[in-house]
Amino acid sequence: NDEHLRKTWVILVFSDIHGNVNALRAIIKEARQNYNIQKYAIMGDMFTLGPAPLEVYEELEKLEDSFFIRGNHEDYLIQKIHEKNQPKIGNYAQGTLSYEKIKSSLKRTFITLGSKRIESIDKNCIDEYQLTIAGIPHYFCHGSPSSNKVGIGKNEAEKYLEKMDGGCFWAGHVHHQMFTELGDKKFINPGGGGLPFDGDPRAPYAVIDKDGQPHIH
Repeated sequence: NDEHLRKTWVILVFSDIHGNVNALRAIIKEARQNYNIQKYAIMGDMFTLGPAPLEVYEELEKLEDSFFIRGNHEDYLIQKIHEKNQPKIGNYAQGTLSYEKIKSSLKRTFITLGSKRIESIDKNCIDEYQLTIAGIPHYFCHGSPSSNKVGIGKNEAEKYLEKMDGGCFWAGHVHHQMFTELGDKKFINPGGGGLPFDGDPRAPYAVIDKDGQPHIH
């Protein structure tokens, strides 16, 4: 319709939904009200820890033009970590309450989604993605270029930007929305969409406009 065509062309970027389907729906609903979404950048850790992994999976299936970055929690599901006697899961050592809660969530999420959906996730996930919009390069990963289990904080972001020739670097994982600039170079974390760690209960996300410029919400 005419109203849809008048809206700004964007790519919608979100990360770390963690089974929170209400947050995912809120992000998509608000973004669609304000923008003409051309593509969806799904930056990993979509299903575990929250109450509704199947509903999140079904919502993501509806997004026709998208790319899905593999998060560490997708790896945990694909590798069936809940069936293994790992000394650590992420930063949490065996025997700690956090370790047991994550392992329990992984088991519940694996059972809820089932093997076929997990195989589909494995097939469709990618480690990184690059695209250029209006001459501006954008690079996407979940944690960092070396590992989806290693996040990038504000101090590290500037170091990565110093090494870049230009453009935008996108990462999730740390559940804190960030926007760091160094000259014409930018680091953006869209935030912990379904599990924010910054004390703000609103579901964060970001967009890239038709001129290749990022904006956080």
